[in-house]
Amino acid sequence: MRLFTRQVGNGPLVVVLHGGPGASHDYLLPQYDLLATRGGRSLLYYDQRGGGQSPVPRDTPLGWREHVADLEALRGEHDLEQLTLCGYSWGGLLAVLYFLEHPERVARLALVSPAGVTAEYRYQDGWSNGFGDIRRHHLMEGDTITVEDHAGQEGGYDAFWVPGGFGVGDYLVALPAGSYAIA
Repeated sequence: MRLFTRQVGNGPLVVVLHGGPGASHDYLLPQYDLLATRGGRSLLYYDQRGGGQSPVPRDTPLGWREHVADLEALRGEHDLEQLTLCGYSWGGLLAVLYFLEHPERVARLALVSPAGVTAEYRYQDGWSNGFGDIRRHHLMEGDTITVEDHAGQEGGYDAFWVPGGFGVGDYLVALPAGSYAIA
């Protein structure tokens, strides 16, 4: 699968995941480029399969697993041990799905207005039982949480369902060890 890529800036690499699916990274420009020029980062944009400058034949699978596989292939092509991901909308959901499939390959996640994972999806296709012993917590505004370090434990990642706004369902957020306040 050939995917269109565009890289800007110098510094630590951040892979930018646009919304969609089926969109292009173009609508994130020029605002996101400021993260590179003013933030001292290198941004790698790519148009996901079936979107923008990465067209595919009509019979090409376009499911989330294919998108996750494309992102893993992109990591390999750039010879990166781990990825720092910045996902917007659908790209935020894609970043979480990638993390759930390849937790050892994710250094950092930045989720910008991520698409929600609704209760309906949580119980389909392995969400409720396919990721080992993920602890699920339902959080509300004002809650304080502490995330334990589960490094080296199979399925030992804390995932938090945060109530979504504007009718988009709940957000799945996976966090590294530390303490957090929900605002």
